[in-house]
Amino acid sequence: MPRLCSFSGHEVEHKPQSNCWDNAPMESFYSRLKIELIYSMDFCSISELKLSIFEYIEIFYNRQRRNSGLGYVSPGTYEQTLLAASLGGLLFAGNNSTNDE
Repeated sequence: MPRLCSFSGHEVEHKPQSNCWDNAPMESFYSRLKIELIYSMDFCSISELKLSIFEYIEIFYNRQRRNSGLGYVSPGTYEQTLLAASLGGLLFAGNNSTNDE
């Protein structure tokens, strides 16, 4: 139920208590971003910072960085392994023909 904030006169609505772990993945990501990029470089402009963050996320974090949830391999390597395994299964299934002569 909304209530009036005494010092500003604005209405404030509090969300019900949620799971304390619901924000953990984003906090982990921001921690890695700061450690691996922000604190290790000097940026001359906001546009340089934005470009660096974009490259970090799209090129390094999503494609190359080893991920503990994937067995400490990069997402690209993990995807290639899954694709090779599924194609191998399809190729193997296609070679089950018998030659009865």
